[in-house]
Amino acid sequence: MTAVELTEDNVDEYRCFLTDDVAENILRKGFFAFAVTDDNENPVAGILLEIVGDIDSAARESSVKWIRIDSGEAAKELFKAYDSKMREKNVTVSRFSVSRRDHALEEEALKEHGFATKLTEGDVISVTLEQLHSMSIIGKEGEDDRIVPLSELSVREFNKAKMKYFNMGLHGICNDLEFLSVDFFEKDVSCCLQNGMNVDGMLLLHLTPSEMLILELMACIGKENTKLLPKMIRFSVLTAMLKYPGDTRVLIDRHNLASLLLSEYLLPEGFGMLQITGERREDSI
Repeated sequence: MTAVELTEDNVDEYRCFLTDDVAENILRKGFFAFAVTDDNENPVAGILLEIVGDIDSAARESSVKWIRIDSGEAAKELFKAYDSKMREKNVTVSRFSVSRRDHALEEEALKEHGFATKLTEGDVISVTLEQLHSMSIIGKEGEDDRIVPLSELSVREFNKAKMKYFNMGLHGICNDLEFLSVDFFEKDVSCCLQNGMNVDGMLLLHLTPSEMLILELMACIGKENTKLLPKMIRFSVLTAMLKYPGDTRVLIDRHNLASLLLSEYLLPEGFGMLQITGERREDSI
């Protein structure tokens, strides 16, 4: 068996094994991926990970975003490549979170390679557009002329705004926001709040190849932020309902106060997707 690192030159060879949703992330800044092939060159294992933090940071982390393992032997080759990348990138801790369902081999392999695992409610909730549309704020909140679709920003205006937010630490779940182009986001349903020459709010959604919407960033700054953020949500939901079926899934990561409050509004009793999560210290490997 052979492990290969996936790049722009070879990713299409493994796309069917990875799925398009995984493959689209491989070329993003800070993301790395490996595939293991058997003696017949058929893929039998793969992993996608993101590394965050400065190279000299004492808290540099790896986050496993996706993993598939079809055999124990494939797992050994996969983690040889993974361990080598952790040493190369000076990673101090690795974390993972995968769906509880259909991941028995993956969970066992992670345990065998030093990860402490547990079953927990994940940070991500999955709702439909119809559920979002049924929120009371959709009917209560009025319009605001300053809220416009992302498509109305020029590339220069978007780049300026994203760097402002990134430098403020407001990057949502996009650790690589500074490197993402405006085309990564759904420009018709994503929106921003324009105050003259300033962009004082951004709600950015990404449409995956499997046609799920992911809330990537939701932030509003200034004195009116608590009043205007619900109006931005309303704008994006109403626009999305005109473009996509009501049963379109929307993924919301509860990573900050705004997304947590939104998720509690939608699902007051929790019900995040059950996940197998865990971590290991790389300095102990």
